[in-house]
Amino acid sequence: MGMTDEEKRRDILDAQHKKAQLDLDETIDSNNQRQQRKAVMQRANAERQAGFVAGKKGRQKAFETCTHRQGGIPNQPSKTRAPNPSLLTVMRMPDGFTKVIACSACRGQRATPHPYLRRTDPFPAGFHMPSGVILERAETSQEVKARLKKYAEDTEEFKALLELAQDKLTDVPEMDCGTTHDLINSETGMKVYPWRPFDVWPYVQAAA
Repeated sequence: MGMTDEEKRRDILDAQHKKAQLDLDETIDSNNQRQQRKAVMQRANAERQAGFVAGKKGRQKAFETCTHRQGGIPNQPSKTRAPNPSLLTVMRMPDGFTKVIACSACRGQRATPHPYLRRTDPFPAGFHMPSGVILERAETSQEVKARLKKYAEDTEEFKALLELAQDKLTDVPEMDCGTTHDLINSETGMKVYPWRPFDVWPYVQAAA
């Protein structure tokens, strides 16, 4: 005896239900796999970021403790001999305003503090910061003070390094890294100071 229409209908519904359940299971498995892959990528990214921060702190510490002089020992002035010669090299960049000071001992570098950072007015919302960061809001007065304080500290450090760089065995303490090109705004005639690759905005991170 053949199946009745009602039995056929139940079989069809049962098959559709099983297929829907299988599809749901596959979707759940796929979502779980995506979540697992996402979690793995997030952990890997966090580890890379931690490694980057640790490396940056290590390089910063090495630069701060290095004497930037030949001999590999702290520079302690002696009554019988002059301090060891400087290991700092000053390089003039093609942008027309940047000098980079590099130490051949600790491999650390310092660059001219960016002229925009001495601005006394708050940076407005929408201002483009280095590394593509755009301010979502204007700087507060506290952030301006912090930025100017950091700029003054960096400027003093840079001046001290420039002075130390003069104490070399060579007669040419500075190097030109290509032809200098000043950038001028065609509308205002004012000089433009572009952000540089090493401008990672350590001055007002809270404003980003």
